[in-house]
Amino acid sequence: MKSNAKFILLYLFAAAIFISGCAVIRPTAGRAAIRRSTPVKACIAGASVRGKSIKYTKFGDGPNTTLLIGSIHGDEQAGALLLNRFCGYLKENRYLLGDNTVIIVPIVNPDGFAKKTRYNTNGIDLNRNFPSDNRVNDEHSGSFAISAPESWC
Repeated sequence: MKSNAKFILLYLFAAAIFISGCAVIRPTAGRAAIRRSTPVKACIAGASVRGKSIKYTKFGDGPNTTLLIGSIHGDEQAGALLLNRFCGYLKENRYLLGDNTVIIVPIVNPDGFAKKTRYNTNGIDLNRNFPSDNRVNDEHSGSFAISAPESWC
């Protein structure tokens, strides 16, 4: 019984040390100022075949830029949902950006997204519409690289 008591006491002591070292980070006055001053811009990159806007959000204006794309294929919608949530998170925690720029494009293929199909309205698979050494010009890849309006964005 004495051994169990020592074990429990040791466990509680270790847990207390662990918990005290895991403080929640809360915005300080400096972070709050950064959050207010870090620009957030809602923009339109272009339009789909059917004229639907391809929207993106730009966070910050630092020299290092990261581009995040959610859904290129309309039948793969999880990426768009995740990036929309991430946009909300970054809006509330802009201080995390530091001296960086983050551009988030949740949906590149709004026509395909609405129909839950891989292809844009013209039947082009946008992943295959980018320039590459092994690119093929055909009905699903497009007649030439960047031939789909969504690819220009």
